[in-house]
Formats: sequence, structure tokens, C-alpha cells
Amino acid sequence: MVHFPFGASTLNADAKHALDKMIPIARNADRIIISGRTDNIGNNKVNDTIALARALQVRNYMRDQLLDVANTIEIDAKGSCCFISKNDTPDGRKENRRVEVVFTLRG
Repeated sequence: MVHFPFGASTLNADAKHALDKMIPIARNADRIIISGRTDNIGNNKVNDTIALARALQVRNYMRDQLLDVANTIEIDAKGSCCFISKNDTPDGRKENRRVEVVFTLRG
């Protein structure tokens, strides 16, 4: 899981470090699902756009690290949905501004 500041979709050093730790798992994956998410602040259109931009940033970074690996990467981006925490506190909203990466492994 990679978290993002409010309204942001660019990967910071912490996000890249978290993704780098996933690369060995990704090398053995048949399928990678990247799910972009937001908190509930803002309208649905804006949140959907941010969720997609976050997912694409993660996908592009992982593709750059996995040039020699043939696996399927799928994007699932939905703003204002799929919350893992309540949105009534800054900490809760921070937890919801994320990209989840799920791997389906061979064998």
C-alpha cells in the first residue's frame, strides 16, 4: 500500500521505497492489480481523476522497474469509495488516500 497527500498523485521518496520493496514479489506475479483510492473530500469526478492518476503513477513506476517481466497489470481506480478508515478525522482521511497493489502469484 502506498499513501498520498491530499490532492496529490505524484510518488514521493517514501512511496518509491515501498514500491521497491514489492518488486521481488512482482517479478513472480502472473497478475498485478493496482487500485487507486481517495478520501471523501471533493466531488466524485475530481476524486475519480485523482484515484486514476495515483494508480497510473504506481503502474508506470512498477513497469519501469519490471522491464524484463511479462505479467498483466490491471488498474482499478475509484474515488470516494472502498474506505479502510473513517473520513471524519485527518488521520482517517490520510489512510484512505492510497494505492493498493495486489499480486496473483504463479503456482
